Amino acid sequence: MSRASRCGCRTSRSRRRQSWRRSARSHGSDGSGGGPVTRTAWARAGWIGAVVAALGVGAVAGRATFVPPRAAAEDVPVATFTVVEGTIGQTLSLPVTARWGTTPVPAPATAGTVTSIDVEQGRQVSAGDVLYEVDLRPAVVAQGTVPAFRDLGRDARGEDVAQVQRFLVAGGYLAGEAGGRFDARTVTAVKAWQRALGVLQTGVGAAGDLVFVPSLPARVFLTGDVVVGAILTPGTATVAVVDAAPRFTMSLGGTTQPGVVPVTGQRVEIEPEPGADPWVAVVSGSTQTEAGGVVLDLAAADGGPVCGAECDLVPVTGKDTTFPGSVLLSDLVTGPSVPPAALGTGPDGSRFVVTPDGGHVPVTVTAVDASRAIVDGLTVGDVVKLFADAS
Repeated sequence: MSRASRCGCRTSRSRRRQSWRRSARSHGSDGSGGGPVTRTAWARAGWIGAVVAALGVGAVAGRATFVPPRAAAEDVPVATFTVVEGTIGQTLSLPVTARWGTTPVPAPATAGTVTSIDVEQGRQVSAGDVLYEVDLRPAVVAQGTVPAFRDLGRDARGEDVAQVQRFLVAGGYLAGEAGGRFDARTVTAVKAWQRALGVLQTGVGAAGDLVFVPSLPARVFLTGDVVVGAILTPGTATVAVVDAAPRFTMSLGGTTQPGVVPVTGQRVEIEPEPGADPWVAVVSGSTQTEAGGVVLDLAAADGGPVCGAECDLVPVTGKDTTFPGSVLLSDLVTGPSVPPAALGTGPDGSRFVVTPDGGHVPVTVTAVDASRAIVDGLTVGDVVKLFADAS
């Protein structure tokens, strides 16, 4: 065979191979032409299968990883409560107002200009203390019920003279009894007192020298007319005596709900200071206000001051002082207490609690509020399930 023939055969075979490859690429490479499948197609199919298998394994593994195991019922702890002593009673919290009342004393026949104030408002004074000065002359407090309405000199008689004599006897200026006649020994005693006071010794008791109050010692307020520079005239009230104890009241607005208005005799506790023992009072009466409210008067059960021996804790200012207070609307009940959730109810309405081992203990509820129940049938320290009905 010639070289040309051999070259022609090779060329023909080469052309057939190229044609076959083109046919394979156009029919078999995507699996849709029905032609032979190439190695590339098999590789792709294998890769896709591996991905699908991996996803399946991952889903199974994920479910095994993220689904928590269920705890056995017996592993759940039982909620319990230890019985304690408690007290239940319906109370109404209201502020309590305390104020020292005053009573004006009979006005002396004083005339002149106030030149000094010598006593603090609300201060306790005793016989012989200087209250104020008029025209630089001291006005001294003394005990008595008759006002100093006149000057007292030799041979004057009356109860006002007896008051002056008792004052002089108590001060050590006069010996003997107060007979009610301004005699020579009384004149001498008045001069001795005037010398001690630092004023001119006349032996005559001027009308403005003494201010009589019913009892001493006493807390006093000077009236608004007694200020330095004010001009006093006979009959001007200068002093008011503070009451022996402050008045305690509680005020209720007109919108107070029916059924929660305290009545006479109900107990009231007043907190004088944080953490201190309360002052105990009772409602002693009530007064209707023009606005439709009610003012409750309080008094000590024993008839003494509400503040007892601690009335110094109420400032003597002539103004109201407010303290926290609470009214006991229903009697206090004390005993073993449990949360209401610890109470179970039987078919007949009876109440019970459940012990940690499942036993039922019948109880009688004597008092209950939103957070506690006082029961009979248990002892302080007993342990019960917290949720009886859930057992």
